[in-house]
Amino acid sequence: MQAGRLDETLRNKLDMLSLLSNDPVLISALDDFVKRPTPLNKKTMQEDLSEELGDVAGIRSVFIATATGTVVASTDQTFLGTDVRAEDYFKRGIQAN
Repeated sequence: MQAGRLDETLRNKLDMLSLLSNDPVLISALDDFVKRPTPLNKKTMQEDLSEELGDVAGIRSVFIATATGTVVASTDQTFLGTDVRAEDYFKRGIQAN
């Protein structure tokens, strides 16, 4: 019974993250930042990420990292600037693309 509830919870969280990753506001902000990595575009991306995550219950934080592994936006400010290249989730994400 517990395993079934855990599986359902994880599926729900993945569905929510999928919705975030396809959000046109976030996609536009990220695209603007990638094309022009100015402080203003970074701030806009940060604000959009925080605003969009506020609509998703049950997820505490999300961050966006560059292709080289540097966190450039996060709902948790302590992650900004962090290098995640060595993390398994980052390596899997890079390999999947």
